Amino acid sequence: ITTDYFSGDQIYEILQLINYVEKYYGKTKIPLYVSLGKTTFADKLVYIILENICWYMIFKKRQDFRIYFIPEYTIWSEGISFSPLGYTNTPQIFKTKYLKDLSGRHYRKIITKTTEENSIYLSNLMQEIRCFLENNMVEQNTCNELSEVLVELVGNAGEHTGTECLIDIDITETWHGRDDSTAKYYGMNAVILNYSPILFFEPLKKKLEGNINLSDRYNLILQAKKLHFNQPHKKYDQNDFYTVSSFQHKISGSEKKQKLGGTGLTSLIKSLEEKSDSNLCYMLSGHRILFFFHEYLKYDNNNFIGFNEQGDFLSYIPDESIFSSIITNIPGTAYNLNFAIKKEE
Repeated sequence: ITTDYFSGDQIYEILQLINYVEKYYGKTKIPLYVSLGKTTFADKLVYIILENICWYMIFKKRQDFRIYFIPEYTIWSEGISFSPLGYTNTPQIFKTKYLKDLSGRHYRKIITKTTEENSIYLSNLMQEIRCFLENNMVEQNTCNELSEVLVELVGNAGEHTGTECLIDIDITETWHGRDDSTAKYYGMNAVILNYSPILFFEPLKKKLEGNINLSDRYNLILQAKKLHFNQPHKKYDQNDFYTVSSFQHKISGSEKKQKLGGTGLTSLIKSLEEKSDSNLCYMLSGHRILFFFHEYLKYDNNNFIGFNEQGDFLSYIPDESIFSSIITNIPGTAYNLNFAIKKEE
């Protein structure tokens, strides 16, 4: 890999290599060595996905697959120092670090579909994450908010897809802010990831298009859909609509009547805005990315998030900047939550 910046494009390049080898070499498990050189990873999620590829090749395909690189740290990607990627040449160490790492400034677990359904387990998981954050001197309110939201996302993955879910959190060393040489900031970075044939928007899409005995609040969503698509849009489609609708208050694809929508995440990002020098937060599912830009997380009179400058979900479509497409298809749902938080004196 010749570029010194590793992003989704390089993930695609590596997947092309793997597919090429599978096609032309078949069952011959030739060694594959990938050299990245000195590189900067775009964010936490991109190197987590690279870890997943390595896991698949080494332990599922039983192939000699190695990654060589010299990382350039940023506040978003310093957690690479904890990654199993540095141990692809020693598979047993890679395996140990990949499955679980609860030490110092790093928290990582793979939660099975059986434990995801256990409310007691999720409660204990929340306490565990809160303690991890507290031990790293994260401010109390932030500990409570972040642990609650991360466990909500883990629980949603289990409920909607029934698949394993990976959670990975790291707290960086202190960094100086960009604009204020006296203020100090640290990176608080988290990834929640599950692979599944079910994309994020699909449960709500199925529920709304079934259109049976929906409450008034769901009927408001259907009303918004009509207004959003009274004319065609080049960069915004109905799947995008179901995606942003899934983050609305008391809206969920779940069949459980009392299940609330995923407002905790957007509220968390908004509350951390004041403490953050900057943030990089998005959700990825399939080919589409939804960015959580705090300036568009305003609530309207119906307690819906606008996802637009007007702060009006019913009357206006989301701002076109919040969606982006990638060439690689990611089956399932992944969250990348990166915050540069001001260090309390």
